[in-house]
Amino acid sequence: MINRTFAITFGIGLLLVAVVITLVLHQQRGARLEWHGSVLKVRTAPMDETSTVMLVDFRLTNTADYATVLRTMSLEVETANGSVAEGVPIAASDVPRMFEFYKLLGEQYNPVLRDQDKVPAASSFDRMTAFRVPAPFADVEHRKSITLHLADSTGRATADVSAR
Repeated sequence: MINRTFAITFGIGLLLVAVVITLVLHQQRGARLEWHGSVLKVRTAPMDETSTVMLVDFRLTNTADYATVLRTMSLEVETANGSVAEGVPIAASDVPRMFEFYKLLGEQYNPVLRDQDKVPAASSFDRMTAFRVPAPFADVEHRKSITLHLADSTGRATADVSAR
């Protein structure tokens, strides 16, 4: 039979260990690099017979307690015929001229996300990116899906933002 004093001491010890573990886990809650993203709007316009311009407005959330820097951004489009087309980034400085030339795109709602932009700690923000897709407008307009790949400068934080 267990001694009553030993049982009480053992129970208090277990409670203290549980409190310490809870405190350690609570302190580490923002240390994990993690990005989440969602597509807000996708706009397309024909450039020529074989190319389409695609603008993607998206929301990016950084759940970590510290800021990171965007390193790479790429776009994959699964076209209507099932082939995958890789988007070619359009320079942020050319985006205002695109809105002037391609009236079908409407207006610019969000600032353009550029390589080396800082992703603030524990925050969410809306941005836009532009790509030239080497596929005919009809194939891109009736696409099956798009995936925007984002990665930070360390390679540890990534987000794959997908939409139809």
